[in-house]
Amino acid sequence: MIEILRQMVLGVTAAAIFSAAMMQFSHKSAISEIVRLGAGMVLILALLTPLTHLTLPSFSGWFAQAYDVVERQTAQAQARNTEITHSGIASAVGGFLTEQARKEGLVCTVRASMATGQDGTAELSDIEVRGKLTAQERTAVTELVTKNCGVAREHITFTED
Repeated sequence: MIEILRQMVLGVTAAAIFSAAMMQFSHKSAISEIVRLGAGMVLILALLTPLTHLTLPSFSGWFAQAYDVVERQTAQAQARNTEITHSGIASAVGGFLTEQARKEGLVCTVRASMATGQDGTAELSDIEVRGKLTAQERTAVTELVTKNCGVAREHITFTED
């Protein structure tokens, strides 16, 4: 930085001396305006030329870090949104199946679990049925679940309260 300032001072001083000499030779002639214009341009160039050697700090590293942070936060937000969506769907499905079972005279509580399928969509993974049910009632609940949700029988579990 000190070197750049030294180059500026030397360049402006040299340009000023050269410009003063040129203006002395063009004393009140028609070309004096052109000489003054040229002298001004030489002074500006002498002032700005050292700035071309100035190196600014690289922001690419900072931008890469900021991008990584944003990408990580986006992935976390997407995972949280998926979790919330799965929870909401599972709760609604469980409530629906519980209500359908009650309409058929079956006293039980149904809880559903969600998972992300291979194609990225939400799908029911497991169904848990809680209540004291007979074998015939379990069969009726199984049929209700498979008919309404398409869940395979092996993914339905029964738990007695």
